[in-house]
Amino acid sequence: MATDSSPPPARLEGRRLVLRDLTPGDAGALWEAVEGSREPLKRRLAWVGEALAADDEARFISESALGAGRGERAVWGVFETRVSRAAEPAEGRLVGIVSLEGMSADGRAQARLGIWIRSERQDKGYGVEATRLVVEHGFRKLGLHRLYARLEPSNRVFRRVLKK
Repeated sequence: MATDSSPPPARLEGRRLVLRDLTPGDAGALWEAVEGSREPLKRRLAWVGEALAADDEARFISESALGAGRGERAVWGVFETRVSRAAEPAEGRLVGIVSLEGMSADGRAQARLGIWIRSERQDKGYGVEATRLVVEHGFRKLGLHRLYARLEPSNRVFRRVLKK
């Protein structure tokens, strides 16, 4: 687990993405993202079949916050950035989720990386950018020594992300 026991920061900013903690107000956008990617997601993620309404996504967001508070997990919403009138990056559409799971206080300092990007936003480099932000944060800020991922052999998209 992290050397600092505080939860992860609310925002990680990249060139085209903002990663931040999900809030209850994101449940509808998360539901829409899951619905738009349901077919490919349900082949790889068991929870997708159980997510039947925005209330289920609200429950996921709440459980994620509890896990973060205990230092067990960090879950970020992946948002596209858009340039505002002031030329400052502003949050745009929710395009996925990235997480570090299985962190613990037992000194192992390791976590499992997980990510999904909504189907219509794949092949734009968002998965690579989000993964790089979280990997850097995990090693530099959370004090992790090891990150690993579970990969279904048929998931070529995730394999490409991990190679980069």
